[in-house]
Amino acid sequence: MRQWSRRRARQGYIAAIKSSRQLRGSFYKPYSRVYHIAERQDWAIAWHAQYISRHVRRLTGIPSSIVGTYHGISRQIVHFDSRAMYLNDAADHINDSNRVVLYWTHGDKPDPKPNIRSLIDRLLGVYQRLSKIVTCSTINEQRLLSWGIPEGMVTMIPIGVDVAAFRPTQPSQRAKMRETMGIPSDAVCVGSFQKDGEGWGEGLEPKLEKGPDLFLEVIAKLAAEHKVFVLLTGPSRGYVKQGLDRIGVPYHHSFLRHFYDVIPYYQCLDLYMVASRDEGGPNSILESMATGVPIITSRVGIAPQAIEQGKNGFIVDVGDTQGLADCASALIRDSSLRSQFAEGGLSMARSFDWSVIAKQYHEKVFAPLMIGSA
Repeated sequence: MRQWSRRRARQGYIAAIKSSRQLRGSFYKPYSRVYHIAERQDWAIAWHAQYISRHVRRLTGIPSSIVGTYHGISRQIVHFDSRAMYLNDAADHINDSNRVVLYWTHGDKPDPKPNIRSLIDRLLGVYQRLSKIVTCSTINEQRLLSWGIPEGMVTMIPIGVDVAAFRPTQPSQRAKMRETMGIPSDAVCVGSFQKDGEGWGEGLEPKLEKGPDLFLEVIAKLAAEHKVFVLLTGPSRGYVKQGLDRIGVPYHHSFLRHFYDVIPYYQCLDLYMVASRDEGGPNSILESMATGVPIITSRVGIAPQAIEQGKNGFIVDVGDTQGLADCASALIRDSSLRSQFAEGGLSMARSFDWSVIAKQYHEKVFAPLMIGSA
């Protein structure tokens, strides 16, 4: 037992040395590498980091890797995909020789949530330490500028989608999957795949920026005229499930363990709805398009950049539940319009493939910071 323990200890020591060498920025040419600092390995921002890092390496040959800590990195480009990690901790401790890029998702000053307000206040106090702030929508870009962030510091690069993974399926396979999930063949299946409850438990308290209350209003309006079935994924969906039970709309909910597990759920849908009040993306807009699912959404995040009104999707003003319901009804009644949106969405999604987005990161962010290392 003692020999086994010593062997494990030695292996751990060697691994720690290798990790230290990997992170030691001074070991490499200054500003020749990109380090993505990500908190969670199966959460949206961590997957964004993986896609960007992978495609930057493939397209340019520049060493780009994902690590869980900024400690030990110096004289390199450090991209914080988690704004909370940077603003709550790293801003005061990361080596000043690094060129730091911060990814800003969403949030506005009137937001009633204290954690969002504190992040904004903290950003406005430390942004001078950053080399670049990247945000994923023109809506959030304008917010940052309105708060006083210099224009040259802010770069808008949208989120992407993996079009090789997110794609339509054959009608026969779609029918089998719908049967497995208990979706009636004559029902209109509406998707909602985002976390919209507070915390990581049942989610009985609504996360209002995600609009679960608005979503339920729209479903109630639709159910008065159509046979509706709701497909849910994600954690903390208790508020929506209780609401669907109350209005008598059937649903199926699955808590998925892996990012890619959501793809068959998209492939079962007749339409996807985003009723949010504020968003960074959301990912679901592009994922719906890539899988050939018609999308209706409030005017949040990347919606104005990805959707051509009436051609590949519908956009309504935030809080306009009647508008969302009317758009959904128009799609339900018009099969040719659904086909048009599906085809238009597929075409638009290709322009947001992660290889395209990673190229923008290289050209607009990483390469300029490397060139300036002389």
